[in-house]
Amino acid sequence: MLMRLQHGLSSLAVGAALAHVVLAGSRAWEAPLTHLISSERHQFQVDAAGHAIVDNATEAHLAKRYLSIQPTAGTSGFKIWPNSVISYCFETQDARDKLMEKLELAIETWRSDGEGGPGLHRDVYKYMEVFDPGSDCVNNDQRDRVLVISYNPDGKLSTTIGMPSLDADNPDYKGPTMALSDAAGIGMLDTVANYAHEIGHAWGLYHEHQNINYWGPPYNTGTISSGIFGDHFDCTVLKDYPDALSRAQQGDTPDDVQLLCKFRGVAAKYKFSAVDWLPVLGGTRMHAGAGGVGQSTPGYANVDWDSIMLYPSGAGGIGNAVPPGGDSDQRANVLLRNDGARMKINLVPSALDIQGVRQLYEGNFGTGTGAFAGLPVMPNSKNSKWFSRFKDKFKKKKGC
Repeated sequence: MLMRLQHGLSSLAVGAALAHVVLAGSRAWEAPLTHLISSERHQFQVDAAGHAIVDNATEAHLAKRYLSIQPTAGTSGFKIWPNSVISYCFETQDARDKLMEKLELAIETWRSDGEGGPGLHRDVYKYMEVFDPGSDCVNNDQRDRVLVISYNPDGKLSTTIGMPSLDADNPDYKGPTMALSDAAGIGMLDTVANYAHEIGHAWGLYHEHQNINYWGPPYNTGTISSGIFGDHFDCTVLKDYPDALSRAQQGDTPDDVQLLCKFRGVAAKYKFSAVDWLPVLGGTRMHAGAGGVGQSTPGYANVDWDSIMLYPSGAGGIGNAVPPGGDSDQRANVLLRNDGARMKINLVPSALDIQGVRQLYEGNFGTGTGAFAGLPVMPNSKNSKWFSRFKDKFKKKKGC
């Protein structure tokens, strides 16, 4: 047993409607989600401002434009990390040796907002390594509350969003995971930035470009839509499109071939990376400004173009790319703004990324009296009634 506080370690989220895991890698910046409850072929109800979940008491002071998971009470759904501490361990010693240095650097990028402003304070947002690499990490009775970090040699990245609950309908899911790769030609074309993106998922943030209110028809036919995205989405240039198309053609639903690039549910069904580009419907926590003011249509100013959670236009597209980007990024454009502009590579979290995490953990969900008081507490937390027993066992095992 290892208990080590990492001071060096330390934005759109989906709730119950979609998968626990977001993948990224050689065939896409983040490849298809693996778990889906329903095909998203209808609009979910929103309030007058186009916000999926917002209450009158908090709307006035919520920050703009980020989207995060909608935490749930009880034993199901998505949770935030208790006491804003991510408890983690490494799947193997080799993974720890290969990943720790740059993972620590990625955590440091969350300590400021990219503009010199305050980030996630190291005394509030903490990371605790709670088990030794190997069997202690992957085979313990706290597995559902520990982030297991592994090394992926194939250029793929994946992270569960927040701390998902165990799900009887998904027995393969055992607990939070983060798989990291040091391949240079994927995602942001920067290993530290790629890890920083994954850290955003771990805290509970989802992709900025998948805000349903930023998309127009045919991807969004609701009352709140805009002309930011939709005119220049080309899923056929994604590296895994041919394989996904083949699976759809061999499937038992002929219409899916035409819907593969339109609905996230269909993309997820065929494990197609378009699922991480197409807009999210359903159980999200959408904050003021994300759908404009009142019934107004969101515009370009409503998008956080500096977000670490925003894909660059060529992520996952065919073509070659090498650091640092710019002219060296020859990947085909998967998504452009409707005005034809490309989305740039972002290397550090933005001010709104920071605000998104802070709203989750310091807002009404992170307080002892809020709607989600009583979330599970790890035994290594001083707030746990088992802390003294945990500490004694730890000392005995280490011979202290």
